[in-house]
Amino acid sequence: MTSIGKWAFSDNNLTNVTIPDSVTLISKWSFSNNNLIIMTIPNSVSFISKRAFDENVKVKRPQQ
Repeated sequence: MTSIGKWAFSDNNLTNVTIPDSVTLISKWSFSNNNLIIMTIPNSVSFISKRAFDENVKVKRPQQ
């Protein structure tokens, strides 16, 4: 799998997502309307569409 399509994992009540290294593109609304707290996105992902992670109010920016 090299891309994650529109709506692929939306509305699933997900809290944790780890994107595989083979993925290079995440389409819009792919993970919208979940409860994501932790996301692991590898360097292989070169493009994330706007709104790919819409409506995940629990997502926080990583601490520096």
